Amino acid sequence: MPNHDNEPSRDGSNEISALSNTAAHLLRCSPTDTKNNTATHLNQYIKQLQTACECLSPSAHESLACFFAIIEEGLGLLIDEKRALTKDESSFLQKIPDILSEYVLIPGSRIPDAKFLKHLKNKYWIRPISIDEEKVLLELLTTSSPVTSAPDETPKTTSETTSEHLSKLIIEPNQALDTAIFEDISIDAEPTLDLDSFSKDIDFEPDTANTSKNKEDIIGSMSPGDGNAHRETTFEKNDTRSDIKPDQQINTLTITEQQQELITLICDELDEVIEDDIHNKIPVDIDITELNAHLINIAELIERISNAIDMIGLEGLGNSCRLISTNVHLLAIEKVNLEDAHKSLIEKWPTLIRLYLKDISNTTHFSDNATFSIIKYLADNLWPDPLTGNEKLKLQSLLTSPQLKEEKSIRQNTARTEDISLELPDDVNNELLDALLLDLPVQTEEFSNALQNMHTKNDIKYLDVAQRVAHTLKGASNVVGVKGIANLTHHLEDILEIQSKAKKLPSTELHNILSDAADCLETMSEALLGIDTPPDNSQEIFQDILDWANKLDTEGATQKQSPNKSRAQTSPLLAFKTDTPDIPSDQAANHISSVHSLAATLRVPVTLADELLRLSGENLISTSQVHEHIKTIKARYNGLKTHNLSLQKLSFNLEHVIDIQGVLNNHQIAVDKKFDPLELDEFHELHEMSRQLIEIAADAFEITQLLEKDIDQLQGLVLSQNKLQKESQSLVLRTRMVPTKSIISRLKRGVKQTCRQTNKWVELEVQHNNTQMDSEVLHQMIEPLMHILRNAIDHGIEPADQRTDQGKNPTGLIKLTFTSEGDRIKIEIKDDGKGLDTKKIKDKAIKLGIINQQDEVDLASLHMLILSSGFTTQSEVSHISGRGIGLDVVNSQIRELKGSLEINSTYRKGCTFTLMLPVSSFSTQSLLIRVRRSTHTFSNRGIEEILYPGHSIIKNLKHKTSFNFKDKTYNICLLEDLLNLPEDRRDIERETRPIILVKDDMGGNMAILVQEVLDSQNVVVKSMGPFIPKIPGIIGATVLGDGSISPVIDIPELLQSASVIPTQFKYPAASTPKLTSAEQQTSYILVVDDSLSARKSLAQFVQDLGFEVRTARDGMEAVSLIEAHKPDLILVDMEMPRMNGLELTSHIRANADTHDMPVIMITSRSTEKHRVTAYNRGVSHYMVKPFEEDELAMHIQGALKSA
Repeated sequence: MPNHDNEPSRDGSNEISALSNTAAHLLRCSPTDTKNNTATHLNQYIKQLQTACECLSPSAHESLACFFAIIEEGLGLLIDEKRALTKDESSFLQKIPDILSEYVLIPGSRIPDAKFLKHLKNKYWIRPISIDEEKVLLELLTTSSPVTSAPDETPKTTSETTSEHLSKLIIEPNQALDTAIFEDISIDAEPTLDLDSFSKDIDFEPDTANTSKNKEDIIGSMSPGDGNAHRETTFEKNDTRSDIKPDQQINTLTITEQQQELITLICDELDEVIEDDIHNKIPVDIDITELNAHLINIAELIERISNAIDMIGLEGLGNSCRLISTNVHLLAIEKVNLEDAHKSLIEKWPTLIRLYLKDISNTTHFSDNATFSIIKYLADNLWPDPLTGNEKLKLQSLLTSPQLKEEKSIRQNTARTEDISLELPDDVNNELLDALLLDLPVQTEEFSNALQNMHTKNDIKYLDVAQRVAHTLKGASNVVGVKGIANLTHHLEDILEIQSKAKKLPSTELHNILSDAADCLETMSEALLGIDTPPDNSQEIFQDILDWANKLDTEGATQKQSPNKSRAQTSPLLAFKTDTPDIPSDQAANHISSVHSLAATLRVPVTLADELLRLSGENLISTSQVHEHIKTIKARYNGLKTHNLSLQKLSFNLEHVIDIQGVLNNHQIAVDKKFDPLELDEFHELHEMSRQLIEIAADAFEITQLLEKDIDQLQGLVLSQNKLQKESQSLVLRTRMVPTKSIISRLKRGVKQTCRQTNKWVELEVQHNNTQMDSEVLHQMIEPLMHILRNAIDHGIEPADQRTDQGKNPTGLIKLTFTSEGDRIKIEIKDDGKGLDTKKIKDKAIKLGIINQQDEVDLASLHMLILSSGFTTQSEVSHISGRGIGLDVVNSQIRELKGSLEINSTYRKGCTFTLMLPVSSFSTQSLLIRVRRSTHTFSNRGIEEILYPGHSIIKNLKHKTSFNFKDKTYNICLLEDLLNLPEDRRDIERETRPIILVKDDMGGNMAILVQEVLDSQNVVVKSMGPFIPKIPGIIGATVLGDGSISPVIDIPELLQSASVIPTQFKYPAASTPKLTSAEQQTSYILVVDDSLSARKSLAQFVQDLGFEVRTARDGMEAVSLIEAHKPDLILVDMEMPRMNGLELTSHIRANADTHDMPVIMITSRSTEKHRVTAYNRGVSHYMVKPFEEDELAMHIQGALKSA
């Protein structure tokens, strides 16, 4: 057969095809092509383009000559630059054959000319046309008609045609444009080309009043108006309508379902514009600057409406909107105040457009009333550029005879990377994007559920539900510009539509492909929300969907086969069950809209919610500090009350003494001889002062009672405020709460994928999936849960034949349960597989050296061994498991979230993983425990019970201290040992201490002796900051009520890292250097002075030096303190009641235990006699008040060092 590929075709189709191949080669090779090859291909492109243009008969398309000349000039510039093409330049050349093809497909049309003109304006092309050149081409296209030669005239050649028009088109840089050609054309405005204005079927009457304006003769003219007075608009009619009145002109239209839906959407948006006083109404008192911005916003809104109208194919209405937008822009450029008539004119546009669309929607008839209203509106002389005579006729033709065409697109065969892109366009509308992101998770889940119900229930109604959801997703994604979701749902909708029209359920093979596509859509949704990465297999899935869509286009719908014995062909690998009520198929269609109609919602940025939560925590801390200060004030008030009672008692005693003394004195001196002293009392000034003192004491007591009432009321207000603060915090926390079902779809996809990889059948049953949980904690738990589920399928669930032999259901069961327990969430993952083989676990643990052969290990501890790093009983490594890395990471992630993990298993019955997690990571319930003189905060994670003295007995067994409680034996240790604190030299009876029972992360039990449990509080945990390294056992810090900062300690983590844990399952801990005795111990100094001010000032000075300090008022009190706790040094005054400093020093030196204790005497006596006496009694240093602080500090350091 002869080869016709290189022969010129009659219509130029072969030449256009060859040109397209060359352009495709340039696009494919442009990034890596060499300079010589690029020049070769470009020269070939020029020749092929010239041949194609000649075959298209330039005599019929004289504009092609101009277009070819411009493109040839650009190609020449590229050849001269001797470089590879950019992607944009290659794309420019690839589009030219597509435009040329339209000359062949629609001969005689000027639509290709308009597309060529727009294409040549591409800013990425090396030689884009200028505004002046565009105007020349526009004049050429709008004033010329296809050339036909007269019978006696020789047709012009291509070169002649080219030369004739290039003389007008190619303008030298310094040559001025012919002003006659561009008269009244706005240079700043961008002319638009109405494609149907080239139609030669309408005979226009010239408008003699506006001859200069009609040069371009296009609908989208940007020429300003002539400023004449407002005229009545007259409509010229062509000969086909001259005998019909406007209200009698009726047309019939055929509108598709998709076009009707678009019309409804646009009408709804116009209704919102009409009702919205902000976007369309012009305020009365608006200034010029704000007016210009407001008009530009209105113009841009109208432009967006026109773009949506173009999607329907209503060219006349789209051009009308652009004319309105242009005029509003011109009003904004004029920067003048608008009269009421202008404002009223502008505000009418949405009503007119809506009336036309409503008229179009009436499929029985279409009248021209709305058309004439729009033309009259555009011809109003109040506009800067009103519609004129010929322009009215052109627009009238387009509006009265709308052509709604739905082109049948050819389905693509190959999936490209850009087809599944999730990149958002640069000009994305954020409001539309937010609405899409709000609905996307619900819609993708509904789509997946509809497919699942359709297959399991064999109900074709769910097929219609899935189709409607796919259609909704396609429309929403197209509006926002998410190409990947729009393309995938477009072809999914086509497949479902074919099946729905045939009333056939998809085959199992097609259902699996649709299910994969549903999973891909859900992953894409999560990627857009920022909680997951885009799916890796999206292009592969899209290719499968394309293949099936093309197959159904040619072969028709598939049919689901009846179940047979081959389960692998008919049954899904994963069955899903939840306690959420199922939605009947007849109600599923309305379910999506009803989800959001239950309550109004408001989208709040996460950063704002976090900031509100932070402020709520700070308020909570401040309130607790106020409450703590009130407690302190009340304690001091109680001291004041006791003091006032003592004062009142002393006042009474003083009065009694004065009265007795007065009687005795009256016996000696008679005031009046008429009265006996017993008959008349004599009062002097001392009596008066004692009476006043009693009254003052009584008044002070009353004031303290009033003060007590005020403090009680204040405390009540603070408690109420604290309650409100907690409620506020709870409400703010709810903004971060999400139902656990939000992650179920992702877990279901992971289970489904694992089932396919292992070829096992599993039913996943989810219970209580509406449990609320902190979104941050929940999303961080996705991977740990996914890993446990994969392990349950791979390690736990047996193959179907093995399960059948054991009398089990061939389909394995995994139950995932979420339960709220107080401030914690319990997640339970239970399977009915083979469970854990404890013998294998123990043998592997002995082999790894985790335990010894002779160790007695209980069952729970053996189960927890699988959490060890590198631990696995699998002999083979697969792509799912067997490497020994996973569960240790899962356990670490759970511990980082302040959670715990527990494992229970019964061999051949199944295994249960129980996770306990906090509802929120913001705060935690904690115990405040006194440790020496400090208060420490301990998270309640792992704490099972608090026991006070008397519950049981502490015993010493085999050189280990143990504690028995409820038939369990607990290893016991001191909290100070866990914290590596120095040994307390005071004798402490351990039997009088509280005990905290704790379960560590390895399942072991521990009893911890603490000094004192002060309180239980819900504290706000704050990060230690980036500059403090991670300290084992410390999860953060909190601010206590007294304003002090306390570390928040996690006891299970502390047990895991502490060296005192008597368990064989402890992970190796980093060695901690031992502190010297001097570093471990803080010196204890006793200050003895009878003066309160001197005693306090001296004690503060010693405390500032970093020593532990206690005080005594005299020698007798000091002796009792020394017997209770021996100090390292004593600071003593000389003169004191009961026992002075000299006597105290003699007592210390006479006692063997305190004989070497340093004693520094500080006194006001400065004579040598006092000094010698002090040294003779045994004083180490003698100092005279007032003393130098540096000197005293030097003596203290020296005395402690020598001691």
